[in-house]
Amino acid sequence: MIISVVGFILTKIAIVPIESNLNLYLLQFLIYNVIVTLYYQLFLILLFLINLSLDKLNYFG
Repeated sequence: MIISVVGFILTKIAIVPIESNLNLYLLQFLIYNVIVTLYYQLFLILLFLINLSLDKLNYFG
């Protein structure tokens, strides 16, 4: 949820002067994709670590 809020705030801030709405939408889309890419990589790493710890638990338990 925090990443969604940060993404919303970042996409609403004008970093550079933008002349047309199309450029604004492209900039928002780019920032959103960067945030989502970082989020999903973190999610996959955490999922892998949880799975690894559960495998060790089942092996020894």
